[in-house]
Amino acid sequence: MEHDIPPAPNTWTEPAVARDRTYDFSIAVIDLHTLASTAEIRRDATQTTVVALAEQGYMATSPISPTLAISFNTLELFRRIRARKASMSVEAFAKVICDYYAIPYRRRYRTALSDAYDVYLTMLRGIDARVSASLKRDRPDWRVQNSCPACCYVVSALGLTA
Repeated sequence: MEHDIPPAPNTWTEPAVARDRTYDFSIAVIDLHTLASTAEIRRDATQTTVVALAEQGYMATSPISPTLAISFNTLELFRRIRARKASMSVEAFAKVICDYYAIPYRRRYRTALSDAYDVYLTMLRGIDARVSASLKRDRPDWRVQNSCPACCYVVSALGLTA
């Protein structure tokens, strides 16, 4: 059976399309997974700096003209550490980052981490709210209507009654 699927481009023989690099930029980054200190960020003419950073896995530490970006992986690591050990402070985590990067601790790193972490948590809450709304789980009584206490509901499929 023949399909009308166009052939895939051959990357070995076809020339690559030149991309406009006018808006690309380099920025200082914090990423505990790679320990990279800078990143080359690709950006189109219509993109903001913050969106371009987010598309490549980084959270800007300020909304306009950021000079530092923190990877989403690093922020997620901090979130998980805080979920297990709530007393882990932002300052302590910033000092760990400074130790890994072998740089002296400065308060600006704590402030940048704190600001980025707050925005990251706000984004996660927004995503959770949108998912709940899509799944129709955003009503105040959703848990009550969809719970199954052992003594309240009849399970008719098994022929059992409570």
